[in-house]
Amino acid sequence: MIAPAGSRRIGIGVAAAAGALLALGGCAAGQRAQTADVTSVLDGVAANVGSIALRAVTVTPPSASGYAKGSNATVQLVIVNDGLSDDQLIGISTPVAAGARMFADEAASTFTPPPPSPTPTDTTSSNPSSTPTDTTSSTPTDTSSATPSSTPTDTTGATPSSTPTETAAPTLAAIDLPAGRATSIGYTPDLPVIQLQSLTRGLFPSQAFPITFQFAKAGSVTFTVAVHLASGPATTPSIDIAPTAEG
Repeated sequence: MIAPAGSRRIGIGVAAAAGALLALGGCAAGQRAQTADVTSVLDGVAANVGSIALRAVTVTPPSASGYAKGSNATVQLVIVNDGLSDDQLIGISTPVAAGARMFADEAASTFTPPPPSPTPTDTTSSNPSSTPTDTTSSTPTDTSSATPSSTPTDTTGATPSSTPTETAAPTLAAIDLPAGRATSIGYTPDLPVIQLQSLTRGLFPSQAFPITFQFAKAGSVTFTVAVHLASGPATTPSIDIAPTAEG
């Protein structure tokens, strides 16, 4: 039996409305997932978690054709704290790097410890020359003079142990994110630096990979970031800040 034309039109309208509701429902579900809350931008990607907004996230372009396996790569971004309370970036992780470290500025991230001082070697080498002199002056009495020879040994043993502590590369346990402010990372030498260390594979311009940012209060967010094709802007991008009631 053939349905009247009016009935067919009503059926088509109901099906279309149902399809629209399903599409809207799918969008709403995706917005609640932190990993899906990512927006592509011209100079990187954007992601949100709680009151924290990450903007223009990208890996700085390599000086050569790409980052070699085992090398380090730096991340460039702006973190906006739209909340009413301070927060902190406490960790970054990605499967393409053995670890990630945070530094106060570019000088700290490129710091290399100086070579150890040769002074202990010179001190020990001078001891034997003095020992025969003392022995010839009075052999029986100077048997106890062997005691001073142990003193330089203890001294040289203490010197190297303190040197690495003083020359260790300074790292940050966290990067402070004041409420209602944007914190730029990696744009100029005086800004904080995030460094992906000991890459587990080579990375090339436009190549993308997952990365996770962990915050003290807002929680964590995982999204996809890419290696930039060209050098980033000389100045920090302008980011709108609209404080919210979220903590």
